[in-house]
Amino acid sequence: VLSSIQSLASEADTLPENSISHLGKAQLIVRRLRGLAKALRLNSSSAEQFIPTGLLGASGLNGSSLIKVISPSDASSKEVKTKLSQIVQEMVAHSHAHLSSSCQLGGDNSRFCKLTHYTISRFLDVLKRHDFDVLNQKVQITGSSRDGLLPFRLFFK
Repeated sequence: VLSSIQSLASEADTLPENSISHLGKAQLIVRRLRGLAKALRLNSSSAEQFIPTGLLGASGLNGSSLIKVISPSDASSKEVKTKLSQIVQEMVAHSHAHLSSSCQLGGDNSRFCKLTHYTISRFLDVLKRHDFDVLNQKVQITGSSRDGLLPFRLFFK
């Protein structure tokens, strides 16, 4: 009987930890997306560092082809841009999965988790609205600017 009580107590401790872990993974994916956009705007060859190697290899892209996204005159840039948006869509799906896992495990009880969850989901929703284009100006503004209505949105949520 004592061991079952101890296992229940340890399970109760691990649920919030698992929830926060999923929230952190979702936040990491969003940071990678923001870093990818910044690297692409700076025409940097380090853009491929922000994409998981499995997704990069499956799409057939590499660092030199990612630089073509910036040059609109190149005919192959449209193909690279569609592949990049598919990669971003996959990353957004993984981030949403981690967010939903975090909510199911009950990690949005604290103020920090609610704030983090809101900012992550807001950025991912803006990416969805703009067809997963990380170079879109409205996506960049949402990712970098402050939301003056944030306290009210969190209060009424």
